Amino acid sequence: MKFALPIILIGLLLQGCAMLAPIHSTSVSFRLLNNHILVPVSVEGVEMEFMFDTSAKNTVLLERALKQLPTKNVSETNIKIAKAELTIPLDNSLNTTINAQNNNSYFDGILGQDFFHNKIVEINYDSKTLSLFSRRAFKDNFIRRTTGWGAMPLTINDGTMYVNMPLTLDKHSRYFDFAIDTGLNLDLVLHSSILNDQLTPEYSYTTPHFDSEGKQEFTVYPLDRTYLDDHPIVWPLVHSYKEKDTTSTKQKGVVGNAILSRFNLIIDAADETLYYQENQRHSVKNFPDRSGITVTPHPNGARITSADTPGSKLLKQNDIIQSYEGITITESTFDGFRLMLSSEAEQLWVCWLRDEEKQCGNLEMGYRM
Repeated sequence: MKFALPIILIGLLLQGCAMLAPIHSTSVSFRLLNNHILVPVSVEGVEMEFMFDTSAKNTVLLERALKQLPTKNVSETNIKIAKAELTIPLDNSLNTTINAQNNNSYFDGILGQDFFHNKIVEINYDSKTLSLFSRRAFKDNFIRRTTGWGAMPLTINDGTMYVNMPLTLDKHSRYFDFAIDTGLNLDLVLHSSILNDQLTPEYSYTTPHFDSEGKQEFTVYPLDRTYLDDHPIVWPLVHSYKEKDTTSTKQKGVVGNAILSRFNLIIDAADETLYYQENQRHSVKNFPDRSGITVTPHPNGARITSADTPGSKLLKQNDIIQSYEGITITESTFDGFRLMLSSEAEQLWVCWLRDEEKQCGNLEMGYRM
């Protein structure tokens, strides 16, 4: 009997440790397509996918997806995160700003910051899982039992989360504040007014880009490196743009999911801390485009959103590329095709639809800088 008390105490201690184990408030799997995080949701019983955007203040439904609902009044509608005990109110006030550019979109809405309001969110790109933690579970257990994580400060300004990162060209470096934007599928975006000549390479190319705000003209060039804290990211692509309005966040930069997805991330907005861990995508690089076309996922392949030299010699805007080198373009092969547009290949054999007529030919590739 003299051993009974220690055994009981050990049992209670182990039980207490189990109770302190990290508990997810909610956890949901996601798909990564075109460098966008797509989360399954349910809106009034209709299954949809929303794009997770850390820069969006609210959760919104695109007008195209609204037509799928039994009711057209969504002012009091909640969305339910699939297989999770979480509902979020829709904010339909933003629809007018995002409708026009998303009529052929591959997602139905945008999952904003209200998704992780008062929670700590983990984006695990290795397991493709979004998890929300209560503060106690996270602070008491998660970081303590997990290795390989670093931490860096977040700056919060009007709900936008920023990290400070350096851009390096040759021996010159400059630090900028970059908004964390998982809704941006590019590397880095900066307004041209805040770059100096030391960080502007001799060679670059221009390309249009379509986002929720419409069409923008970007000047694209690679720099030597940038860093997420002390982790180097080699040859990041910088997209600079010119606009008359250089106020507010336009004086800062944006770091997109093409870079963010190279790290598993934990965002603790309340504590103004970003935790990061190199993942299996860390060595993936975005090389400069050599095709002259930009594409977005489409149910029948890849829709061309713009075509410039050399791609415009063969393809036009709104053509649907169905295959390349004999590979059918689906959602599972789209990202591989997108990478091929920056490869060392001299040409790609592609087949596409134009006005419902199938055509095939060699897409010539070439350096645009």
